[in-house]
Amino acid sequence: MGFLQTTAPPAGLDAAMAPWVEAILAAEPGAIRAQKRLIEGWLDHGVPAGVRAGMDAFAASFQTDAPNQRLAAFQNRKRGGKGSK
Repeated sequence: MGFLQTTAPPAGLDAAMAPWVEAILAAEPGAIRAQKRLIEGWLDHGVPAGVRAGMDAFAASFQTDAPNQRLAAFQNRKRGGKGSK
């Protein structure tokens, strides 16, 4: 994509990648597929078409219950860290 996300020594590469891999594996499979298509679209068709495709994909995601399930899980999570009650 043309930018650097992080660096890691060769011996620490697996540990550096683990949080990203876990987040991808925990995500809704349909969302991952849609995101991959959107990235390809931005690269192939430019910003205006990419923005429109992103809006269409967002709207289409609500044809399933996945967004509502994720939002409910976020709202019901146990609070931790600073400022928690």
